Amino acid sequence: MKKRKRNRKIVTIVIFAAVGLAAVCGAALFVWDRQFMPTHKAAYLSDKGYAKALGISKLSYDPFRRKYDYGLPQSSESWIKTEYPYPKMLKCVYPGFEALFTVSDNTSGEEIPHMVLLTVTSENVRFGRMKIGIGSSYEDVQEAYAKDQKIDAEELAYSALDYPDVDEGFYGEDWCSILFRYDENGNVESMAYEPPAN
Repeated sequence: MKKRKRNRKIVTIVIFAAVGLAAVCGAALFVWDRQFMPTHKAAYLSDKGYAKALGISKLSYDPFRRKYDYGLPQSSESWIKTEYPYPKMLKCVYPGFEALFTVSDNTSGEEIPHMVLLTVTSENVRFGRMKIGIGSSYEDVQEAYAKDQKIDAEELAYSALDYPDVDEGFYGEDWCSILFRYDENGNVESMAYEPPAN
């Protein structure tokens, strides 16, 4: 009888120790993983807000692997880009925006698109409480994004590889880029979203 009680006690201690060890390991992995994840909160609008305004479930960098987050495109075209590190490009046109992807092959030869730029194409798409979009004034953009960090010229030059003639940009959620081009009157001519660097 005493032996049985002692065995139960040992089993209980082992179970609690295993659960405790698993909890400590899980917490350590979570903390270790978080240090490699970008963390930055957008002051003006979150990714969720941009997605909602575009009429999609979420901003996704590989939407075709995530049950067609954007739905089927109205049209698409692909080409080889020889002067840039990503040789294969894919542009998909959706209502209100265009998405530009690089395409890579996985080990089984399946083509995997990775979003590099999402460009707003409709004047009806408006973002956030100040309704920023195509046609907004420079002053309205400055007011709306006043609390978001501006992208410096060097980073902006990198964004210009896929979004030529970009005039300015602001860092959004998790260090994504919100990019603007202005016309000669200082109004937004074009606006784009560039996902954070992976």
